[in-house]
Amino acid sequence: MIVLVTDAGRQRVDEMKSLSAVNWIKENRLTGLTGADLDEAASKIFLVVNGGHVRQAFDRLNSGLPEAELEIKEVTRYIAPNYWERYRDRGDNRPYFLVMSPSALYVEDPDEAPAEFASETERILKVFDDQLGPVNADDPLDPDTKEALLKLSEIPLLRDNLIEFIQTERVRSQLKEAATRIRNALQSLRFYYEKQLAARGVHPPFANSWEQLQERRYENLLIRLQKELPRAYHNALLDMSAHTNSDARFRGMLRPTLNGIKSMVQDAVQREIDTLLESYGTEYWDDRDVTYDNLIWGSSGIEIPIKRILFQVELTMQDAVSQFMPQAANVVTDELRRTLEAHEIYTRLERASYGRDYRYSIPGESLENGDLREAFDALTNRVDRNYRSVCRQATMYELMKPERSVNFRLEQAEQELALNTNERLLDAALYGVEAVREEMAANAPQPANNSQTAVAETETEAVPEADVQINILDEPAPQTEPDFDISFLGEEKQEAAELEMSYADMLDNLSVKVNRVFGDIINDLFSDDDLLPRLRRLFWLEATKAERDYNNYIVKPMLKQHDRNLQDSELREAMEVDLESVSDMEELMRVWEGLHKLEVSVAI
Repeated sequence: MIVLVTDAGRQRVDEMKSLSAVNWIKENRLTGLTGADLDEAASKIFLVVNGGHVRQAFDRLNSGLPEAELEIKEVTRYIAPNYWERYRDRGDNRPYFLVMSPSALYVEDPDEAPAEFASETERILKVFDDQLGPVNADDPLDPDTKEALLKLSEIPLLRDNLIEFIQTERVRSQLKEAATRIRNALQSLRFYYEKQLAARGVHPPFANSWEQLQERRYENLLIRLQKELPRAYHNALLDMSAHTNSDARFRGMLRPTLNGIKSMVQDAVQREIDTLLESYGTEYWDDRDVTYDNLIWGSSGIEIPIKRILFQVELTMQDAVSQFMPQAANVVTDELRRTLEAHEIYTRLERASYGRDYRYSIPGESLENGDLREAFDALTNRVDRNYRSVCRQATMYELMKPERSVNFRLEQAEQELALNTNERLLDAALYGVEAVREEMAANAPQPANNSQTAVAETETEAVPEADVQINILDEPAPQTEPDFDISFLGEEKQEAAELEMSYADMLDNLSVKVNRVFGDIINDLFSDDDLLPRLRRLFWLEATKAERDYNNYIVKPMLKQHDRNLQDSELREAMEVDLESVSDMEELMRVWEGLHKLEVSVAI
């Protein structure tokens, strides 16, 4: 028996607190009950609304309007769907009791009741005078007044209903509820054992012969292998996914290898640059016509084709990335092999073959009529081969984007600017079009003012022409200062003339800039945030395809061959160790029969 007390409160039943209590009752007392059984269990729940002494709540809940009792209906609906209709006469023409606790407690035991209940009772006498009738309002303890207050409070009605329920209904409802729970428990147990037997291919009533039971044991073993072998491979992939299938973990696994690949690509690019520029060095004249001036100033007179050099180095960089990037695939596929070995996938598969030398074929592979080991290795090797190609292609796709192409940058720059020197071409490839445009604008000569130009022209006109002087052979020629001075040790050094950059320094400058151009491209490629997540997703695509082919081309054909040869004595002898015990099946069958007998024969 449960007395659920809620509060009328501020003009409404405290619905939230009531529903919390009702949900607790449903989870702990009414669980598993439906229909008539739920109605029987709900009969021992008495809903009491405290706060009838508040006149506004009293009038509202006794108005008889449907919306006035909406909150209480919501509460009772959660106890049982038909609680409102079934127990509508439990209270005073209501399925609940609207009680006044202060007045009832005071008139029943005025000595022990709180002092404030006396004033509350006097207030009730004044507020509810129309409900009490002709009683002595000055003395709440007058017998007539006391009886009227108790009747209005509905406390005696609640007590009488509880006593009647305890005396007549409680034991009967408890027995009915217990019978329902026992019946439901027996049904649940029987259904559980039926499900276990159905998974083994055995269905009641049990009229199977010994031969049929033995046949079923072998078939159940094949069914179990058909579930366990694919699940083992899938669990291995889940284990590897837990260690690698996130961007941070995948990046951490590949970072050392990617750093090594990056270094090898940079070395290949630098070697190619050095090789190409060496052919234009001062020590390689190649039978060219070298003048005295070329030797003095360090210029070989050779025009350096910087565009061809950039194009050749870009091809070398692309070839190096294509050659070295598959090494990153080896790291991931080696991790897959280790995971499969740790989960003993091939060992499980070999044990499930029971020594039968079946032949397997993998579509798309060169394997035809191979044994189990060859078929398993073919699938793993295909993941390795395909993923190496995927790594190469995905990285080359990122590398071939226009923003990483040197020739694309030069084409854009030449469309907008006049790049007449190798330095300008390299600056455009290295810094971009805008930086070169700003530099050219800064170095352009400023036009002179008109006044300054006029003064310069006037001064030029005022300068008289120099007299022509004819020197006779005997007279010494006038001494002129040479453009350069050759001094010996101990002599005062003359100020040297400003020379242009030597050819060797120019080659070094070109080498530095070309290396920087391709170094920036390589750094941008291997620090790309899109490359590694793409490689990770592409690997799991290959691994999922391998799992699918493992199930379709190895597990299923092997078990299908087992099923065809199930009558073979050698195969049955090999499978005997993994067969389910006969006693286990017999135990399940006996338990089901006992539960069925209890449910049918025992009167509840």
